[in-house]
Amino acid sequence: GRTIIAAGSFGQIFVIISHIPPSSAIHHHQNDQQDKGTGHSDGGNVRLDLAGMAITRVMADTGGGNIDAILPNNAVDLKVTTRTGAGNVNVEIGNNITGNNVVEVNSGAGNVIVKVPNGLAARIQTTTGLGKAIVDPQFSSIDNNTYQSPDFDNATHKIELTLKSGAGNVIIETI
Repeated sequence: GRTIIAAGSFGQIFVIISHIPPSSAIHHHQNDQQDKGTGHSDGGNVRLDLAGMAITRVMADTGGGNIDAILPNNAVDLKVTTRTGAGNVNVEIGNNITGNNVVEVNSGAGNVIVKVPNGLAARIQTTTGLGKAIVDPQFSSIDNNTYQSPDFDNATHKIELTLKSGAGNVIIETI
C-alpha cells in the first residue's frame, strides 16, 4: 500500500500522483495496509490527479484555496474527503469504480462541483447556505436535499456523495 502526502503553506500544491517515482520528494510508505493520498495547504490551491493510482483513501484540505481532484479509475470502496474554507472544489469521480464508495466535499464559501460517471448508481445529499443545488436530471429528488439514481438501492457498485457549501452552489454533473 501507499501513503502519499503533499503539504505546503500559502502556496499551491500540484501533484500528479500517477507518475511519482519512489525516490521523489513525496514520501511513500505502507500504513495500515490502506492506500492513501493526501494534499494539504494552509491557504493555497490543491490539485490531485489520482487517475492511474490504486488509492482507496483520499484527503484534500486547504484553508482558503481551490481544490481540484481527479479520483482514481477502477477504485474499490473509495473514501474521499475534501474541504476548503473559501475556495471552489471540483471533484471528478473515476470510471469503473466498484463496491461502496463515499465522497464528502465541503466548501465554506465556494462552489462544489462533482462529476459522476454516467451509469454509476449514486445517492447525493446536498447542503447549501446561500447557494442552490443544481443536480443532473438523471437523479430523482428523494426530499429537499437528497437525490438518487433509480437503481441505487439494489446496485452492487455505488457511490454516496455528501456535498456542502455555505455560500456557493452545489452542482452535480454526469460525464
